[in-house]
Amino acid sequence: MKKNIIIVAVILVLALFASINAMSGDGGNVPEQNEKGTESVQVQSEQVQQAVKEVQEEPAVVSVQEEKSDEKVTVKDQLGIDTGMTEKEFEEFKTDFIKKAKEIGLPEGRDGFNSYFKLKINLNVYEELKNNGVDVKLYGFPTSKSHLEDAVFSDIVLIGEIYNRSYVENKTFFKSFYSVKVIEIFKGEEFIKDEFRNKISVLSKNGKNFFSSDETEMQIGEKRLFFLNYKLGEEDRFATRGNAERLIIDNSLYSASGKILIGNLKSEIDKIKRIIEINDSKNFYNRSYRSEVEK
Repeated sequence: MKKNIIIVAVILVLALFASINAMSGDGGNVPEQNEKGTESVQVQSEQVQQAVKEVQEEPAVVSVQEEKSDEKVTVKDQLGIDTGMTEKEFEEFKTDFIKKAKEIGLPEGRDGFNSYFKLKINLNVYEELKNNGVDVKLYGFPTSKSHLEDAVFSDIVLIGEIYNRSYVENKTFFKSFYSVKVIEIFKGEEFIKDEFRNKISVLSKNGKNFFSSDETEMQIGEKRLFFLNYKLGEEDRFATRGNAERLIIDNSLYSASGKILIGNLKSEIDKIKRIIEINDSKNFYNRSYRSEVEK
C-alpha cells in the first residue's frame, strides 16, 4: 500500500510539471508543438518510469514488520520445554486437562491436579495405560508402586553403571552423590546435554537425618535402572525418585534393595518402552484434552 501511494504521488507531481511546461503563454488553452516541448515531455516520462522502478525495487520492509508484529510469544513449562502456546492458550489447555482429570475420576494430589499436569500424563489413553500396568487413578503421589509407574512419572529413564560415590552433607541430613556411566537411555534424552551424554551425576533424593539417610545403598560397579527427575538449571545433576533405582544382576531386574526378583531384564525393559510409548509425554502439548461434549 505504501509503495502504491508513493508511485501515484510521483506520477502526479511530474505529470503536473509536464503539463505546465507544455502549455502556451495564452492562458494554457493551446499546447506548444515544438521540438523542445516534445523533448521535455519525453524526458519527464523517462523520469516517471525511473521513479516507479526505484520504488518497486525498494526492500519490502513493511512485510518484515508485519511478520514481527504477528510473532507469537509462547510459554515454557517448568522444565523449559516450549509449549508452543500463548499464555492464554496455555491456561485454556490446562483448564481442559483438569476437566478431563475430573471426568476420569482421578484423585486430587496435594496440589490439586497439577501433579498429573506437570508429569505430562496422557489422560486420553488412561484405559490403555491401565491395561499395560499403570492405573493412574490408583497412583499415590509422590510414591509410585512399580517400575512401570516410575517410567511414566519420571523425566528420565536409563540404565547406568555407578563408578564413583561421594556425599552431600549439611546439619540435618546427608545424601549420596553418584557418578554414573550411561549405558542406554529410554526416556528424557533431551534433558541430557551432549557433554554429559556418557557420564552423569545422580543425587539421591532421600536423606532423613544426619545419622540415617534412608536411601538405597548403591555400590560402585553396580548396574541400575534409574528413574530420574530433571530440574531446570541443574543440567549437570539429576535427582532420583526415592528408592526407585532397580538393581540389575546379569539378565535379571531386581528391586532397589536387590532382595526381590522383578523379572527378566529384556522383558521388563520392553514393558517400560511400551508404557513410555503409550504415554508419549513428548507430544503432551500437541494434543487436546477437551471433552467430547465441548468439541
